[in-house]
Amino acid sequence: LKSLGYSLELNQCVLTQQKEGLSHVSPKSGRAVCGAAAKDYLHRLLVLPPFLLEVDRGILPASGSPSPQAIADGQALTNFFIRKHLWEAWEADAGWSEGLQGKSSAARLQTSGAS
Repeated sequence: LKSLGYSLELNQCVLTQQKEGLSHVSPKSGRAVCGAAAKDYLHRLLVLPPFLLEVDRGILPASGSPSPQAIADGQALTNFFIRKHLWEAWEADAGWSEGLQGKSSAARLQTSGAS
């Protein structure tokens, strides 16, 4: 996400400013939330896998390879923000959106007059 110009703020809890116990990310702000503050909002928050915190802080994951669940959580988090920041922007472009709404490549070529 950083290389695409978007970054998450994973250094402290958006609600308590705590730097430890970060467990979730707010989908609205892209900022970390600690476990204690997250408990009433779990249904709205995205899981923050510990290995992403380590990577964000510039250190290699201490626990070795992340678990399959941690990798899936990391992918879900990344995919959410890619859709939010990139896909929605692309869809806002009428030409892009129109091209994805049910027209095949051949139909788009015929419509545009190409042969």
